[in-house]
Amino acid sequence: MTEEYLNYLYIQNLKDREGTIYVPVNPGNGLPLFLGL
Repeated sequence: MTEEYLNYLYIQNLKDREGTIYVPVNPGNGLPLFLGL
């Protein structure tokens, strides 16, 4: 599994939870900024 795929699964998991705060993403690669990628 690639890091991108794992991040994708992580984001999908966050979206499935209730009351999840939207995570800002890096416009360059679409990955969450808080992951520092």
